[in-house]
Amino acid sequence: MRLALITDLHLGLDATCVYYNRLLGPQAEPIATAALQTLNQSGADLTIILGDITHDGRTSDLTLTRELFSRLKMPWFVLPGNHDTDAVKSGAFDQIFGEHAAQGYVRRGDIGMLFVRDAHPEASCASESFLVGPSQAASLIAAAAQDPAPLLFLFAHAPLLSAQAYAEEQGGPYPG
Repeated sequence: MRLALITDLHLGLDATCVYYNRLLGPQAEPIATAALQTLNQSGADLTIILGDITHDGRTSDLTLTRELFSRLKMPWFVLPGNHDTDAVKSGAFDQIFGEHAAQGYVRRGDIGMLFVRDAHPEASCASESFLVGPSQAASLIAAAAQDPAPLLFLFAHAPLLSAQAYAEEQGGPYPG
């Protein structure tokens, strides 16, 4: 099975947000369209979208994203990112993406996929706020153990280990 990954499309990003990604800006939609055309020509069997599909989680941007990804010639799953948080909280993300909204454990042939939905913070965008909690980790592990696959992938938008925890684990200083 050939997997394709795409992330951080930031649809809805306008020229006022060029500080964020000066190359993307108002070009987000044409860039996403070109990426999808490339994916369709890639021979991939499955596409995973790893979050930040919109910049602000607006329903209009989610709907546009759904329309764009409906052009894919292969199955696809989408995870929300920190920029999609408002849509997740309102329920719009799952409503618009339906069966494509990834969560939990999915098996396709010999491949198992764990989809980690980050624990989005209420008011902080610090990377430490997006870590997976013990109950979610235990639930994912239990689901994968019930139907073990020879090859297991874990997909998430944000790192699963904070920069501080990683530095401590490696015995180095935390850059702050």
